Amino acid sequence: MGWREISVAAVLAATMLATPHTPPARAAAEVTLPPGGTFFDDDGNVHEPLIEAIAAAGITRGCGGVLGDLYCPDRAVTRGQMAAFLVRALRLPPSSLDAFGDDEDSIFAADIDALAAAGITRGCAADRYCPDRAVTRGEMAALLIRGFGYTTRDEGRFVDDDGSIFESDIEKLAAAGVTLGCNPPANDRFCPDDPVRRDQMASFLARALGLSPIPVAPRPSITLAFTGDTLIHLALTHRAAEYGDESGEAYDFRPMFEPVRSVLGAADLAICHLEVPLSADNSILSGYPLFSAPAGLADALAWAGYDGCSTASNHSIDQGAAGVTDTLDVLDAAGLGHAGTARNAAEAASITTYDVEGIQVAHLAATWWLNGLHLPADKPWLAELIDVDRLLADAATARGHGADLVVVSLHCCAEYSSTPTAYQVGLAARLLTSPNIDLVIGHHAHVLQPVAAVGEEFAAYGLGNFLSGQLGSDLTRDGAILAAEAVPRGDVWAVRSLTATPTWVASGTYRILPAAETVQAGWAGSWLDAQLAASWRRSMATLQRYGVTVAPSAVP
Repeated sequence: MGWREISVAAVLAATMLATPHTPPARAAAEVTLPPGGTFFDDDGNVHEPLIEAIAAAGITRGCGGVLGDLYCPDRAVTRGQMAAFLVRALRLPPSSLDAFGDDEDSIFAADIDALAAAGITRGCAADRYCPDRAVTRGEMAALLIRGFGYTTRDEGRFVDDDGSIFESDIEKLAAAGVTLGCNPPANDRFCPDDPVRRDQMASFLARALGLSPIPVAPRPSITLAFTGDTLIHLALTHRAAEYGDESGEAYDFRPMFEPVRSVLGAADLAICHLEVPLSADNSILSGYPLFSAPAGLADALAWAGYDGCSTASNHSIDQGAAGVTDTLDVLDAAGLGHAGTARNAAEAASITTYDVEGIQVAHLAATWWLNGLHLPADKPWLAELIDVDRLLADAATARGHGADLVVVSLHCCAEYSSTPTAYQVGLAARLLTSPNIDLVIGHHAHVLQPVAAVGEEFAAYGLGNFLSGQLGSDLTRDGAILAAEAVPRGDVWAVRSLTATPTWVASGTYRILPAAETVQAGWAGSWLDAQLAASWRRSMATLQRYGVTVAPSAVP
């Protein structure tokens, strides 16, 4: 009989047990869990207390990860993994039986043979077990019934298992209280053809074994917010002067930031990218190609909720050493931190660090060039140029001085391309493979670029323009506030999740509008709503292009 002639369902349905394999009674686990529990990736999962229960019972060791602390709750359970779960849950003895010909290279070969020796499986076909195939919920029901020997049926419990070869097994599983269904709160469906996820498997096994849920205290967290280029063209300076006529300030940029102030203020630490020098006395105000913006911009940044800025860019020394000094003096006066430029060698050697609710966050910044300008031979420390070895050494120093998180801002590479260059990708990879760097934030492209995962860490290759006069293209109006949630992971802190608030710069007013939130507010009007919704779709598609989950803060 050929492989295609054998039904997996039929094989499992034919699996027989002469005697149920009831596991020995288990004492309640005495465990003391740290906040967040055993695993890093199941926080808030409805199955987490039962995942902890089977972990305490020795039934799961998780799915690996750099620190061995991942459970992969959303991943489908394979037939090999199912064998391991059942062998540990039922405490089946090892066997010398070599039942199948396709599991020799599987790490679960011994578990599969033990399951076969116990009569719980006959495989998926003649001489085959199919260890890498996902287990369906119906197949799982059959295996559990044969493992635990339930006999009482709860007939008619589910509306979607009629005629299923596993209907009897599913009804017995329901009668035993092992399954509640797949569509809460109604729970009138079982979804027999869906793959079993690892988090669901934990609940099935815990209920079958009578294990009590183990409560998990929430994991503490902090939120770091980052934005794209703040690039002050003369049109913005002129508009700030008009706003200043109304407020009594010489140049008032606050109305431009007002729509996003609540978003930035909600973060525990907010970092801007200041691409241009500031004039301390407003005596030098200019746009492209040699920028200089009013000092009032710093006050507006602080008012908007920023705690500091990266200042390394291709325009860092547009106004020479005096411009660097003016910029940092103005930022200091506004209470803003800064990284990437320096007034002297000692400042360049220091590492900017923020205390965020007792968590130390170090910030490094560098640029790949200076628009053809050159650092003075006697002042090479004015602006930090990208040097991977130097950045790695600084990150190690920061970590050695107690930094819990290290963020690197990079001003780099090709303008107006939504796809990062090979150099960008390689640069981020080199930095994030270091154990001392946790997050890379990119600038300079003036358009959004995707977020990528490098191992279990993230690189946001480009956050686009946040505030600029480049309104001639839809893409240069688009930006985003990227919020990174950081949490403790064992003895270190790590970025766990990312949330984006796509933004759009309005013509004339230069107000930075949070796209979805503005549409939801209902005041913008149909034309602007359409523009904002389109911007939001473009931005989210770009940020998520490489498959990283970046959750939107709202949906238009």
